[in-house]
Amino acid sequence: MNNAATLSMVVEDTKRAPLDQMVGIAQVVFITEWFVQWVKTTPAPWANAHAARPLPDSSWPLLGLEGVGKANAQDGVNVLVTRWETTHSLLPEDEHRVREYLSRQFVTYRQGYNFKEILLEANGEVARRRALNTGFRVRNDYAAFFHDNPTSVPQDKRPCLLGLTREEALADEGSFASHVFAYTPPRFFFKPHEQDLLLRALMGATDEEIAPLLEVTPSALKKRWLGIFARVAEVDPGLLPDAAPGGGRGAEKRTTLLRYLRDHREELRPIQSSPERKEAGRRQHRVNA
Repeated sequence: MNNAATLSMVVEDTKRAPLDQMVGIAQVVFITEWFVQWVKTTPAPWANAHAARPLPDSSWPLLGLEGVGKANAQDGVNVLVTRWETTHSLLPEDEHRVREYLSRQFVTYRQGYNFKEILLEANGEVARRRALNTGFRVRNDYAAFFHDNPTSVPQDKRPCLLGLTREEALADEGSFASHVFAYTPPRFFFKPHEQDLLLRALMGATDEEIAPLLEVTPSALKKRWLGIFARVAEVDPGLLPDAAPGGGRGAEKRTTLLRYLRDHREELRPIQSSPERKEAGRRQHRVNA
């Protein structure tokens, strides 16, 4: 779950026994463009297994942190949904609640990524119908494989690869899928260690809790905050109160910035910056203003 190539989420029911509380799990992995095109045409099913080993051209299908940042700054990132399921035999209404929660939180926790295409492999007609109802399209039904191997998987459990691109989702404006693909380019281009600090603060951690986690002294952490405030002031002087570098009101600046970041998660996602992209962010801010 700490691998840069994955985003994972667990849903727990705290009314259950301590070791039996996990009722839902979702996970996506960042995948290369080559893998996206290959898996749509490969005759063999089980995309998750294909993503976990080298491809025929010996390339690795998963992107690391640097690869995610590069793709996020260019055409966009592709992801494969590897898990999206309940982990217990639940009552129908409880299973529906868990699945609905996973869907809602997918948008919340994946906000800010420049998604290009989302792939998933649905096992069985029920899972396939759920995905189609969300807006996904069939990419590969592995018809040739199951024609040659009719008894390999029961008919009601056969996998099917589905996908959804940004263009397809945005064509259906207002749908659940369109919200997943909504994206605004970042303006501040915080450094990775600054993003780490901001993410922890956004989750409610105090500076006293953050400093040992980042293995820095309280004074070094304060310098990081000052560097963050200075970066924001350079791009958008009016965003923070008394935003001049070295100015006071640090607690108020922090509260204001975190409020902004809750609605602008793109500032906290891996992305490769460049002078051209930073200037584009400044131009976009001037247009919006």
